[in-house]
Amino acid sequence: MSVAYKALSSMEIEMRRQESIARNMSGASLPGYKGEVVLSSDFDGYVDKFSESGQGTVFDSQKVDYDPGAIKHTNRPLDFALSGKGFFEVTTDKGDVLYTRNGRFRLSNSGEIQTAEGYKLSSTGGDLSFGESDNLNELIVKENGDLALRSSTGEKSIGTLKIVNIEDTSKLQRLSASYFNLAAKDQNLAEEMEAGEFQISGRSIEMANISAVKEMITMVSSMRRFEMAQRVMKMSDGLRNKEHQTFS
Repeated sequence: MSVAYKALSSMEIEMRRQESIARNMSGASLPGYKGEVVLSSDFDGYVDKFSESGQGTVFDSQKVDYDPGAIKHTNRPLDFALSGKGFFEVTTDKGDVLYTRNGRFRLSNSGEIQTAEGYKLSSTGGDLSFGESDNLNELIVKENGDLALRSSTGEKSIGTLKIVNIEDTSKLQRLSASYFNLAAKDQNLAEEMEAGEFQISGRSIEMANISAVKEMITMVSSMRRFEMAQRVMKMSDGLRNKEHQTFS
C-alpha cells in the first residue's frame, strides 16, 4: 500500500469524523440527543492484495450511541425523562410514526400533548389531552407513564404514555437530531414496553449523552491527524515528482 494512499484514506476518515463531531456539538444541548461515532478499521483488514506493509484506515461505519444521558430536574410539567431502554412514540401530521428520547413537550391549541414540531405524543389508548380548566401545575407523572391531574376529590386520569423498544437499534434510521424511524419492512420491530421495563420521571429531562467540551477536544485531535496526513501526502507527491524528473 502506497504512503499516499494511506494518507488519503486517513484524510477521508477524519473528514467524516469532523462532520459527525460537528453534529454532536450542535446536539449537545438538546434533550435526549444521542451522539454519533465514526468507526474505522485497518485497511489491511479489508484488502490483502497490496504487498507493501503498513497500516491504513478505511471508513467502516457511522453509528449512534444509544447509551442514556443524565437526568436533569426542570420543574416543568410537560418535561418527561425516560430511563432505561425505549423511546417516546410520536406521530406526524402525515401519519408517520417517529421515535425520540427528547422528552420536552408542550400543549397544542386543542390541549393535546405534542412535540415542539407539532408531532402528537402517543398513548396506550385515547388522546393525551387537557381541558381548558385543567391546571398543568397539578399534573402527576407516575413511573409507569400514567398521567393524572390532582384535584380535591382525588385524581383525574389523563392517559398513559406509550413507550416502545427497538431491540435491534441498527434498524433505526436517523431523520434529525431528535427523531428516528423504521423502514416499512421493519415496523414490527417496535414493541410496546410493559410497566416495570422502563421508568418515567416527571418535571425532568434526559440530557444529551455527549459532552460539547469532549467533542471539541476530539475535533482538535481529528484536525491534527488530518493535517498530518495532508503533510505526508504532499511529501509523497514531492518525492514522486523528483523520481519522475530523474528518469525523464
